[in-house]
Amino acid sequence: MLNYLIHFASLTVAIVCLHVIFLSTGCGKDESSPKGSGDATSHSSDPESAYGKELAKIKSLGEPTTLAELNTWQKEVPSGENPALAYLESRKSIPSNANELYGNYQKAYSKWRRSKSYNPSIIAIHPSLLPSVRAQLIAHNAHINELLNLQANSLPNQPARFPVDWNNGFSTTLPHLAWLKQDATLLIQRSRIFADAGNAGEAIRSILAAHHLAHLLDGEPSFISVNQQGSIFWAADAQIERLLNRFTLNDAQLLALHQSIASFNVPAQYANAFIGERCVTISAEEIARTGNPAEIQRIDNEGFLLEEKLIQHLKNRPEAERDLDMIFYVEFHERMISLFKSGYPNLPASHEKYKETWENLAQISERNKLISGNSNPKYILSQMLLKTFTKETGKDSNHWRWALQQQLAGTAIAIERYRLANRKLPQSLNQLVPQYLSSLPVDPYNEGKQLRYSAGANGSFMLSSIESDNQKPKHPHPAPDTYTFGVNPAWRGR
Repeated sequence: MLNYLIHFASLTVAIVCLHVIFLSTGCGKDESSPKGSGDATSHSSDPESAYGKELAKIKSLGEPTTLAELNTWQKEVPSGENPALAYLESRKSIPSNANELYGNYQKAYSKWRRSKSYNPSIIAIHPSLLPSVRAQLIAHNAHINELLNLQANSLPNQPARFPVDWNNGFSTTLPHLAWLKQDATLLIQRSRIFADAGNAGEAIRSILAAHHLAHLLDGEPSFISVNQQGSIFWAADAQIERLLNRFTLNDAQLLALHQSIASFNVPAQYANAFIGERCVTISAEEIARTGNPAEIQRIDNEGFLLEEKLIQHLKNRPEAERDLDMIFYVEFHERMISLFKSGYPNLPASHEKYKETWENLAQISERNKLISGNSNPKYILSQMLLKTFTKETGKDSNHWRWALQQQLAGTAIAIERYRLANRKLPQSLNQLVPQYLSSLPVDPYNEGKQLRYSAGANGSFMLSSIESDNQKPKHPHPAPDTYTFGVNPAWRGR
């Protein structure tokens, strides 16, 4: 079972270091509570305290601060209208030997990857992989047809919710994440098989169905969910680049792909994730201080985060120290949530607005550095958890990558639509606005300036981010490259 705790794996070292922290501060000794610290009841959040006011501010926005509130904050969907439940029902058609078939493919892929012929940029499926790919698709034929029908029969942006109980905190199980990724991989393999056979329509249909699976995670309030959603998008994005290099698609096909790419609201997904993660930590801290052993076991059944020494430290520390730590933690999340709600990182067209959001982000990162050095038990939870969350604020984070790939793929399709209508490439990206793009595409790695566009004499073109200058390409285009998107009509029909 895939577990909510997976994205806390990077905390292992921090948790081990707790023993050092406690020994150096005396927090781990078997003593009675320090004078003035009071019992667990006296530590409950005083609504008039600074931390209590922070919690009240969150509640006033309609956002959750308890696990029960989180469970209702992600809206329920009537069972007859819930595509997530329809998806789970479709899983019943999976063949009994699915794991064996997947294992065979992985063995073939690993063997190819170790070979001298390995090159992920090839448009067609490598011959060494074809037997295992075909075996999977044939065995999963009934299930794949159900996935295609789910996409065809679903309304755009139809709400979905998997049967997840967020009351379990860190112990919440999310098995559907692995299933969605596996099924999206099957659909992308189907797209490649049909593309190899010259059937662009079915290849596109498979991509749209893979996007539909990713949309089933819309609104799920955890980083592991949004990152899995992003990984499905990225895999589909690589196949879209292959399709544009393989076929001259008609305008309806290009428009369908463009609308599907643009349908992902990346900022909203990350705002939801920050809101959910903030709530889980607020609740975990409260339950660790005031909850009974059964409640603590419920939210952290593996004892991965709330080990006994940490629990005792949280119970015994003074209220002012607790408030200092938790206010710092909450303020970090509030700033990030505010940035994402304002549209970041689905970047604004204005350079000035982008620069403003980046300066705010830099302030957050700088503040975090203040407590990222020597261990300080006053900031014990902030130190442990913000090291994970600040990975979502830098240029190597997943949301920067996702935002860029949306810009690259959407712009490439707009160029192809322009080419189809005018029988030539645009001289600049300005010619795509407003008929093919609502605004000029921007590069998140270049302070919101335009994507770089280069048109070749033979009808080829390349879109790229400034960040591509810092990367050494391993393979020629078209390749699953994060920072570039290239199309060359010379490859079509091969």
